[in-house]
Amino acid sequence: MGEPPSARDDSTLDIASGTASAVRVREATAGDAPTIADIHAAAIRERGSNVYDEHQLEAWLANVHPERYPIDEAGFRVLVAEVGRDDFDDRDDSDDLVGFGLLDLEPSAYGSDTGRIKSIYVRPDAARTGVGTALLDRLEAAAREAGLEQLALTASENAIEFYERQGYEGIDTRTLEMEDGVTLPALRMRKRLD
Repeated sequence: MGEPPSARDDSTLDIASGTASAVRVREATAGDAPTIADIHAAAIRERGSNVYDEHQLEAWLANVHPERYPIDEAGFRVLVAEVGRDDFDDRDDSDDLVGFGLLDLEPSAYGSDTGRIKSIYVRPDAARTGVGTALLDRLEAAAREAGLEQLALTASENAIEFYERQGYEGIDTRTLEMEDGVTLPALRMRKRLD
Protein backbone atom coordinates (compact mmCIF):
# COMPACT_ATOMS: atom_id res chain seq x y z
CA MET A 1 0.00 0.00 0.00
CA GLY A 2 1.15 3.55 -0.69
CA GLU A 3 1.73 6.29 1.81
CA PRO A 4 -1.43 8.08 2.97
CA PRO A 5 -1.54 11.82 2.36
CA SER A 6 -0.06 14.06 5.02
CA ALA A 7 -2.18 14.70 8.10
CA ARG A 8 -2.22 18.36 7.17
CA ASP A 9 -3.21 17.81 3.53
CA ASP A 10 -6.02 20.37 3.10
CA SER A 11 -8.09 21.13 0.06
CA THR A 12 -10.69 23.77 -0.49
CA LEU A 13 -13.53 23.10 -2.89
CA ASP A 14 -16.19 25.47 -4.20
CA ILE A 15 -19.73 24.32 -3.64
CA ALA A 16 -21.88 24.97 -6.68
CA SER A 17 -25.23 25.03 -4.89
CA GLY A 18 -24.78 28.54 -3.59
CA THR A 19 -25.78 27.58 -0.05
CA ALA A 20 -22.21 27.45 1.18
CA SER A 21 -19.39 29.33 -0.50
CA ALA A 22 -16.63 26.79 0.13
CA VAL A 23 -15.88 23.68 2.09
CA ARG A 24 -12.47 22.74 3.40
CA VAL A 25 -11.74 19.07 4.05
CA ARG A 26 -8.99 18.20 6.53
CA GLU A 27 -7.83 15.43 8.83
CA ALA A 28 -9.82 15.21 12.05
CA THR A 29 -8.12 15.86 15.36
CA ALA A 30 -8.97 14.40 18.76
CA GLY A 31 -10.58 17.73 19.67
CA ASP A 32 -13.08 17.30 16.81
CA ALA A 33 -14.57 14.07 18.24
CA PRO A 34 -17.41 15.68 20.28
CA THR A 35 -18.53 17.76 17.30
CA ILE A 36 -18.26 14.74 15.01
CA ALA A 37 -20.59 12.87 17.39
CA ASP A 38 -23.03 15.80 17.38
CA ILE A 39 -23.06 15.88 13.57
CA HIS A 40 -23.49 12.10 13.46
CA ALA A 41 -26.48 12.19 15.84
CA ALA A 42 -28.14 15.17 14.13
CA ALA A 43 -27.84 13.54 10.70
CA ILE A 44 -29.30 10.26 11.97
CA ARG A 45 -32.25 12.05 13.55
CA GLU A 46 -32.97 14.25 10.54
CA ARG A 47 -32.24 11.99 7.57
CA GLY A 48 -32.83 8.59 9.14
CA SER A 49 -36.34 9.47 10.28
CA ASN A 50 -37.44 9.39 6.64
CA VAL A 51 -36.88 5.62 6.42
CA TYR A 52 -36.56 4.16 9.93
CA ASP A 53 -38.96 4.18 12.87
CA GLU A 54 -38.26 5.77 16.26
CA HIS A 55 -37.14 2.48 17.85
CA GLN A 56 -34.62 1.91 15.04
CA LEU A 57 -33.34 5.49 15.30
CA GLU A 58 -32.79 5.20 19.05
CA ALA A 59 -30.86 1.94 18.58
CA TRP A 60 -28.74 3.58 15.85
CA LEU A 61 -28.10 6.63 18.04
CA ALA A 62 -26.95 4.40 20.92
CA ASN A 63 -23.79 3.71 18.87
CA VAL A 64 -22.83 7.39 18.60
CA HIS A 65 -20.07 8.34 21.08
CA PRO A 66 -17.02 10.62 20.64
CA GLU A 67 -14.61 7.84 21.64
CA ARG A 68 -15.80 5.54 18.81
CA TYR A 69 -14.08 7.48 16.01
CA PRO A 70 -10.61 6.05 15.22
CA ILE A 71 -8.89 9.43 14.94
CA ASP A 72 -5.08 8.96 14.80
CA GLU A 73 -5.41 5.15 14.55
CA ALA A 74 -3.28 3.39 11.94
CA GLY A 75 -5.21 2.13 8.94
CA PHE A 76 -8.00 4.71 9.22
CA ARG A 77 -8.62 8.16 7.79
CA VAL A 78 -11.10 10.39 9.58
CA LEU A 79 -11.78 13.62 7.70
CA VAL A 80 -13.90 16.61 8.62
CA ALA A 81 -15.48 19.28 6.45
CA GLU A 82 -15.65 22.86 7.62
CA VAL A 83 -17.06 26.01 6.13
CA GLY A 84 -16.60 29.72 6.75
CA ARG A 85 -18.43 31.24 9.69
CA ASP A 86 -20.80 33.28 7.49
CA ASP A 87 -22.04 30.35 5.42
CA PHE A 88 -24.77 29.24 7.85
CA ASP A 89 -26.45 32.03 9.81
CA ASP A 90 -28.31 29.94 12.38
CA ARG A 91 -25.33 28.12 13.87
CA ASP A 92 -22.97 28.64 16.75
CA ASP A 93 -20.04 30.80 15.60
CA SER A 94 -17.59 28.51 17.39
CA ASP A 95 -18.58 25.51 15.27
CA ASP A 96 -17.25 25.38 11.68
CA LEU A 97 -17.59 21.61 11.21
CA VAL A 98 -20.43 20.50 8.97
CA GLY A 99 -19.55 16.90 8.15
CA PHE A 100 -17.18 13.99 8.58
CA GLY A 101 -16.11 10.85 6.76
CA LEU A 102 -14.36 7.69 7.89
CA LEU A 103 -12.31 5.34 5.71
CA ASP A 104 -10.86 1.98 6.73
CA LEU A 105 -7.78 1.44 4.54
CA GLU A 106 -7.07 -2.08 5.72
CA PRO A 107 -7.91 -4.88 3.30
CA SER A 108 -11.38 -6.12 4.04
CA ALA A 109 -13.51 -9.22 3.66
CA TYR A 110 -14.30 -7.82 0.21
CA GLY A 111 -10.70 -8.46 -0.93
CA SER A 112 -7.10 -7.39 -0.38
CA ASP A 113 -7.49 -4.48 -2.79
CA THR A 114 -10.67 -3.14 -1.15
CA GLY A 115 -11.09 -0.54 1.59
CA ARG A 116 -14.30 0.42 3.33
CA ILE A 117 -16.11 3.71 3.64
CA LYS A 118 -17.36 3.36 7.20
CA SER A 119 -19.37 6.57 7.28
CA ILE A 120 -20.10 9.96 5.79
CA TYR A 121 -22.46 12.23 7.69
CA VAL A 122 -23.38 15.87 7.08
CA ARG A 123 -25.03 18.25 9.51
CA PRO A 124 -28.68 18.67 8.41
CA ASP A 125 -28.39 22.43 7.74
CA ALA A 126 -25.50 21.72 5.33
CA ALA A 127 -27.11 18.76 3.54
CA ARG A 128 -27.28 18.88 -0.24
CA THR A 129 -24.62 21.60 -0.53
CA GLY A 130 -21.77 19.40 -1.77
CA VAL A 131 -20.25 18.64 1.64
CA GLY A 132 -20.88 14.88 1.41
CA THR A 133 -19.48 14.76 -2.11
CA ALA A 134 -16.37 16.70 -1.07
CA LEU A 135 -15.77 14.26 1.79
CA LEU A 136 -16.32 11.22 -0.42
CA ASP A 137 -13.98 12.60 -3.11
CA ARG A 138 -11.19 13.01 -0.53
CA LEU A 139 -11.77 9.55 0.95
CA GLU A 140 -11.64 8.00 -2.52
CA ALA A 141 -8.42 9.92 -3.27
CA ALA A 142 -6.89 8.61 -0.02
CA ALA A 143 -7.88 5.07 -0.99
CA ARG A 144 -6.24 5.44 -4.42
CA GLU A 145 -3.08 6.86 -2.84
CA ALA A 146 -3.01 3.84 -0.51
CA GLY A 147 -3.07 1.53 -3.54
CA LEU A 148 -6.64 0.30 -3.16
CA GLU A 149 -8.55 -0.59 -6.31
CA GLN A 150 -12.08 -0.47 -4.96
CA LEU A 151 -14.19 0.68 -2.04
CA ALA A 152 -17.11 -1.02 -0.34
CA LEU A 153 -19.66 0.36 2.09
CA THR A 154 -22.92 -0.48 3.75
CA ALA A 155 -25.46 2.27 3.10
CA SER A 156 -28.43 3.01 5.29
CA GLU A 157 -31.63 3.25 3.26
CA ASN A 158 -31.59 7.05 3.39
CA ALA A 159 -28.05 7.19 1.88
CA ILE A 160 -28.39 4.73 -1.01
CA GLU A 161 -29.38 7.36 -3.57
CA PHE A 162 -26.38 9.56 -2.64
CA TYR A 163 -23.92 6.71 -3.18
CA GLU A 164 -25.59 5.63 -6.43
CA ARG A 165 -25.11 9.17 -7.77
CA GLN A 166 -21.41 8.83 -6.88
CA GLY A 167 -21.03 5.62 -8.92
CA TYR A 168 -21.51 2.97 -6.22
CA GLU A 169 -23.45 -0.14 -7.19
CA GLY A 170 -25.60 -2.27 -4.93
CA ILE A 171 -24.31 -5.78 -4.21
CA ASP A 172 -26.78 -7.21 -1.74
CA THR A 173 -29.12 -6.24 1.05
CA ARG A 174 -27.95 -6.43 4.62
CA THR A 175 -29.54 -6.28 8.02
CA LEU A 176 -27.50 -4.29 10.53
CA GLU A 177 -27.86 -5.62 14.06
CA MET A 178 -28.24 -2.91 16.68
CA GLU A 179 -28.77 -3.20 20.40
CA ASP A 180 -31.69 -5.13 21.88
CA GLY A 181 -32.22 -7.09 18.66
CA VAL A 182 -33.21 -4.01 16.66
CA THR A 183 -32.24 -4.26 12.98
CA LEU A 184 -31.79 -1.73 10.20
CA PRO A 185 -32.20 -2.73 6.56
CA ALA A 186 -29.23 -1.53 4.50
CA LEU A 187 -27.52 -2.10 1.15
CA ARG A 188 -23.94 -3.25 0.67
CA MET A 189 -22.37 -1.28 -2.19
CA ARG A 190 -19.09 -1.20 -4.09
CA LYS A 191 -17.22 1.06 -6.50
CA ARG A 192 -14.17 0.36 -8.61
CA LEU A 193 -11.66 3.21 -8.32
CA ASP A 194 -10.24 4.61 -11.58
